[in-house]
Amino acid sequence: MQQQEHTAAVIARALDNLISEGTDGSYLIVAIDEVYFQFLSIGDLQQRRLYCEAVSNEFLPEGQKLEPEQITALTLLGFVETVETPNYSCDFNVSDSAVLTDIGRMTLQVFATIYLCPSDSEVDIDLHIEESPPELRLDD
Repeated sequence: MQQQEHTAAVIARALDNLISEGTDGSYLIVAIDEVYFQFLSIGDLQQRRLYCEAVSNEFLPEGQKLEPEQITALTLLGFVETVETPNYSCDFNVSDSAVLTDIGRMTLQVFATIYLCPSDSEVDIDLHIEESPPELRLDD
């Protein structure tokens, strides 16, 4: 359980970096093998929000596809199916850093209880921060 709390804290730090340093094109992917969550920062520093996608059956291999009761459990957490994306998605309001830790814990819980990933699985955390384009200099 201590390892899970450590991993949740690492996810929370990566989410904080995504929100504070990320520009358009920045993202965080948290994955166990083919199961993943993708996070994008939306909003601004005053109204911090995260957009999250959880992988759907369209991208899961045979043997890992979600059953209807697993999909129901995911929707009870606030994830919805939309026509904009083939994955399940939701938004999180980030009022303080404790929310980020909660999101980290929820991600790990969903991996274990909905996607049925083994508890000893290695969690890959990939933060990609897009570089801001250099300001155009008009005085040249």
